[in-house]
Order: sequence, then structure tokens, then C-alpha cells
Amino acid sequence: MEGKIIIGIISAFILVITATFINSENLSKTQKNILFILILFPPAQWILGIIFLNLNKENSNQKFISKKRKNKKSKGKKNIKRKKNNEKKQLEKINSTKKKTKIIKTQNKKISVEKLTPQIALIKSKFKENRKLLRKELKMNLITDIEYEYKLKILKEKKEKELLE
Repeated sequence: MEGKIIIGIISAFILVITATFINSENLSKTQKNILFILILFPPAQWILGIIFLNLNKENSNQKFISKKRKNKKSKGKKNIKRKKNNEKKQLEKINSTKKKTKIIKTQNKKISVEKLTPQIALIKSKFKENRKLLRKELKMNLITDIEYEYKLKILKEKKEKELLE
């Protein structure tokens, strides 16, 4: 009876080890088949399984290192492309702002050539009043220089929009 229990335990142990080899993601199909056939001779299966796992581990490390190198090279190329794209975008922004300023200048010249209508005069007077109020707030230290510049910029944009309408 005791002999049967020992044989059962050894058989279960062999089957568990075989199942772990077969379910392993680190082994190829042919390696798994070889290890399955060696279920009849467990010590050879275990030794060969350990050898296969070590070989595959070294190969995967080498593949991982080569992938890292490739990724670094591709990242370098991507970074260069990004820098070029960023430079292009910056140039486009500069060009668009130059175009906008030219348009605004030509519009301002047209406006100055034309007679001032009461609406335009009103818009300009509102702008001057608001600018004076901002200066007073700045002098009284109610706002900072940065806030003053920001609010003045907003006022100018608002004035330009109203003039264009």
C-alpha cells in the first residue's frame, strides 16, 4: 500500500512539472513537444527543460536589448522629426502673426483715411477711458504690471473687434 502511495506522489510530481513546462510561455512548441515525450524519463526532462528555459531566457534578453537599441534609434529619429515639426509650426505662427499685423495695419490705415463715424469715435473714447482706469489701478497698486499688460491687450483686441464690425 505504501509503495502505491509513493508511486502516486512521484507520478503526480512528474505530471505537475510536465504541465508547467507545457504551459510555459518561454518555450517554443518544438521544445514543449520534446519535453512532453521525455515524460517517460523525468530526470532527462527536467535537465533539458532547465537548459531550454535558460537558452530562451538569454535569447529573450538579447532580443530585448536589441529592441531597446532600435527604440532608442527610432526615438532619436522621432525627436528630430518632432523638433522639425515644432520649428515649422513656430515659423507658421510667426508668419500668421505677421500677416495678421499687416492686415490690421492696412485696416487701420483705411479707417484713418475714412471719416470717423460717431460709433468709431465712441469705441475709441471707451478704449481711452478704460486704459486710463487701468493706469490708475496700476498706480494705486491694485493690479500688477503683468495684469495691466494682459488687460490692456484684451482691451486692444476688443477695440479691434468692435472697429472691424
